[in-house]
Amino acid sequence: MLRDWLPFLIYGLMALVIPVSMIVMSFVFAQPPARRTRARVIPFESGVSAGQMRPQRFTVSFYLTAMLFIVFDIEIVFLYPLAVQLHALGWFGFVEFAFFVLILLVAYVYIWRSGAAILCATRPETISRSAWRGDERNASMPKRAMS
Repeated sequence: MLRDWLPFLIYGLMALVIPVSMIVMSFVFAQPPARRTRARVIPFESGVSAGQMRPQRFTVSFYLTAMLFIVFDIEIVFLYPLAVQLHALGWFGFVEFAFFVLILLVAYVYIWRSGAAILCATRPETISRSAWRGDERNASMPKRAMS
């Protein structure tokens, strides 16, 4: 009976040991700050400083990137079972697998060529060649897109 439950006991033990050891080590190796500054006194939670947040509008490329991520992430749900059963399906499964990957490849190339995969503020056709090289004289390009 213990042999059946041994993997669960090991898993539970590790689930307890790892967080407890992280907490203990953070106290053991913690160093107090050299001096207290205003920035250290202000509450900081999950990367958001305290205070009223200003309204922020998201660009269309943000939503487009999210939708493309979902589409290309969901493909794994279909590829994994097919890859597991590929040997049992034989040539029919291989042809189906290859056709599905071909459709994904065509979609990826289309997205890449249409510019939907570019995450900078400006599309490449509107940026001069000197800006792509990092020429500092081009002040019309946003700094974010140059890096």
